[in-house]
Amino acid sequence: MSDHPSRGGDSFPETAPRTAEHYKQAGKSQNTEKAYSQAVDHYRDECHGKLPASEEMIEDYIAKCAQHYSVSTIKLRLAGLSNWHTKHGFPDLTKAKSVKAVLRGISKTHNKPQSQALPVAFDHLQQMVRQQELLMLEARAKGDIGAYKRGSRDVALLLIGFWRGFRSDELSRLEVQHITVYKGSHLDIYLPYSKTDGDAAGRSFTATALKALCPVQAYCRWVEDAGIAKGPVFRAIDRWGNFAEKGITGKSIGPILNGMAEAAGINNVHYSTHSLRRGFAKWAADSGWDVHSTMEYVGWKNYENAKRYIPPRHSFGVLALDNTMSSLSRSSVPTALDATTVVAEGANHRDN
Repeated sequence: MSDHPSRGGDSFPETAPRTAEHYKQAGKSQNTEKAYSQAVDHYRDECHGKLPASEEMIEDYIAKCAQHYSVSTIKLRLAGLSNWHTKHGFPDLTKAKSVKAVLRGISKTHNKPQSQALPVAFDHLQQMVRQQELLMLEARAKGDIGAYKRGSRDVALLLIGFWRGFRSDELSRLEVQHITVYKGSHLDIYLPYSKTDGDAAGRSFTATALKALCPVQAYCRWVEDAGIAKGPVFRAIDRWGNFAEKGITGKSIGPILNGMAEAAGINNVHYSTHSLRRGFAKWAADSGWDVHSTMEYVGWKNYENAKRYIPPRHSFGVLALDNTMSSLSRSSVPTALDATTVVAEGANHRDN
């Protein structure tokens, strides 16, 4: 017999119990927690494990870091130490005036422009998709199911990632049950949480159908080829065409992009996990989108963050000696490739 009186309709349904601690852990950003943990581990290695830290110890630590690491990395290390001290009930001396003074001096002495991901250029996007389509035709002719499905997956990943300006972790967390298809119109994509959604309120995104390089068509083909009805959209595929149960990681997206670029004969580029996001921002600026529209579409809430991705539009008109530097050319989506042309090109590719 229960120790608690029955409350009729107010009683909880019988489900597997989950504690408050479980939900606390679920609410944390895995990437942030990992970065904080690595920061504390690095401090322990450099300062012989002495925690909690005094102001002098923190000052000496960041001075030593300044010889080897960027200012942004040092700030991340300080954030990890700050988190450790707060979590364990110690004073957070990373914000002491003397520590801030040392950090300011490091910034003045060692500051450099932040390295940025190389954007996927629109003409490179076209080349990469075109080449993957040809390779898929070739793989289908050979009966190479694994190669065909990888091509189908990679085209969908490339086009959804580019046209939605998704971060790599957002792409890796897309799930089929959270995507509604309106063929010939758009995709409704729901993400339960994202980097800038601290309260995990969730957000819906729309991916619009296009005349060419269409993310809706690419997605529909991929889920049909894969036979996926639930779970991660993008998964690892073995040589026989079998799928992993879990989704790909955000870190694997850079190598996938570079593999497609290499296959398309695009040399001397190195794409990273942010290249799709930066590529779309550049395309939007080239196509005349204003900053407000681009920020709202991609999901940037802070202009300071957005301007790192959106190239400025400074025009000196007819006075400019180099028009390519003074104004950005307008790009347009080409009309769809004729199917017979693609087949013919596939045959020529195999003959060569």
